[in-house]
Amino acid sequence: MKLTKNKSYELTKDKIMSYRHFGRIGDIWKHIPLCEFLSIEQPNNYIETNSAYPHYQLTGSFEQQYGIFHVEKNIEKSHLIRQSVYWQVISCISENENGLSKYLGSPALALNILKDTTKNFVFFDLEQACLKAIAEYAKKLNIAGNLSKLL
Repeated sequence: MKLTKNKSYELTKDKIMSYRHFGRIGDIWKHIPLCEFLSIEQPNNYIETNSAYPHYQLTGSFEQQYGIFHVEKNIEKSHLIRQSVYWQVISCISENENGLSKYLGSPALALNILKDTTKNFVFFDLEQACLKAIAEYAKKLNIAGNLSKLL
């Protein structure tokens, strides 16, 4: 059997990865315990690998309909999710009364939860655009000085 390189998955300088999993159910189930853990532990230093972007514009994809939009639509049915740190942070970014239009990735969730307690944040990603976006987001939260490294 001869293996051939699939050009659609080639790494290039312009686009190393495409982060399309945001707002999907698996992303939500990863972020809920992360937020709870961070709010309890409140570490002095936060280090994240494969950071990706701090926030994303929701597109209304099927995966998002089954993920974040399903959670939003049914939030009253779950006291645990409604009272979670994750939902408190996510619901604060709603830009209009029609509901969520943006989704926070783990860098933004961590920066929001830890902004008053964590002294140093270190983010790693292969895409420089992600790291630049994290720096801009931290600046909006007035904690850009706490970003130790963006690698």
